[in-house]
Order: sequence, then structure tokens, then C-alpha cells
Amino acid sequence: RPLSAAETTLYKSCAMRLVYLALDRVDIQFTAKELARRVQAPTRQDLQHMKKCVRYLQGKPRLVQRYVMQGMPKQLTAFSDADFAGCVKSRKSTSSSLVFFGDHLLRASSTTQGVIALSSGESEFYAAVKTASISLGMKAMMTDLGVDLGTPIRLYVDSTACLGAAGRRGAGRIRHTATSTLWLQCAVGEGRIALAKVAGTVNPADLGTKVLSGTVLTNHLKRCGFVYLEGQSNLTLRAGV
Repeated sequence: RPLSAAETTLYKSCAMRLVYLALDRVDIQFTAKELARRVQAPTRQDLQHMKKCVRYLQGKPRLVQRYVMQGMPKQLTAFSDADFAGCVKSRKSTSSSLVFFGDHLLRASSTTQGVIALSSGESEFYAAVKTASISLGMKAMMTDLGVDLGTPIRLYVDSTACLGAAGRRGAGRIRHTATSTLWLQCAVGEGRIALAKVAGTVNPADLGTKVLSGTVLTNHLKRCGFVYLEGQSNLTLRAGV
């Protein structure tokens, strides 16, 4: 059932607030992205999903990312994951990308893939292409800032099919794959990207692919350096009254 005009306006406002919060809170990136996809014609069900997200934020209002002291890392480390055909309406998949510098999470993203993948391996490959693109851009920016990393980017994926598709040359049997995404094979062949396998249960990029249970969510957040805290920060802005 569609929302009324007033409810639609409220939904759009809340959805954009959640997208703004998701810039710093990786725990709601997937939810905020999905809610934002429905701002054009939200329904009662979408409103219920938004209320669940708000209740979660009320229970966990403060999520802090800690950057602990570490030695100078030698390379960027990226994690990629995808949720194959996760959207039940469009059957589009979700790509999740996390980029680390040592133990420090620098960037996290959750995006809906533009094409409909016909297999889980294909959706994982598209997610790896997205993650590699982000990582190469960040490495180039670090070079401009004077941090020159000579080692290749270590890209972790949890799909054997993705490893096979990215590690060879040419489309192979998946000929419907867009040739514009095959540049990842060239980057791997040139040594700019080093592929590696990670178990799906410990892949932190799972954060941006779907709604997770409390235990799994907490474990992935801990891996990314996030902790839940009580109260307010001493740096919180306060109105002078």
C-alpha cells in the first residue's frame, strides 16, 4: 500500500537523514541504501523497515571508530562481497567494498549493481571490479599526498568463481559479461592488484550486502575498529542557552 502525501514527505526526509548518517556508520549503510532506493514510491512495508532502523539507532546511538597506533603498512588491503539477486523486486545484486590501510578502515560502500547478474560468481566479479576501482583511486590519491606504496593492492574475495574470472584473460564462458569490466583482469596481470581468498564467515565486506544478526554484525564492526559506547563525546556541539 502506498503512503499518503504527508507520509511520503516524511519518509523521504528520514531516508536522506539515514543516508547522511551512513557516511560514518557502516552498520546501517545497506539499510540506508535500500530505503533510499524506494523514495520515489514508498509503501507501508518500506515505512516499517525504516522504523526498525530507527529503533536500532535508538538502542545503539553511538558508534565510535578507533584508530589505534600501528606501524607503517606496506599496502592497501581491500575486501569485496556481493549479495546475489538480493533485491526481490528487481533481482539486482548489492556490492560491498571495504578498503583498509593496515588495521584502519578508510572507506566503506554499499551500492546496488547496475546490471542483473545471472550467477553468484558474476555478481561477485562485479563487486570485485567496484572494489578494485575504489582501491586504485585511493592509492593514486595517497601517492599525490606523498605516500607512495610500491606493493600491489591486496584484494580479498570469498568466491572461487570470482577468483577464476578475475585471474584469467577474456570473458571465457560468461560471454554476456560486459567487456568494460574486464579491465580487472588486466590490472591483475600487470601486478597492480593481487587477488586472495577469504572465508565468507570472516569477510568484513559482508556488512554492506544484507541485514546481519547482532553477533555477526558486532564481530565485523570490531574487525573494522568500531565499538559501541554510552553517553556523548566531549567534542559534541552544544547550543549555548
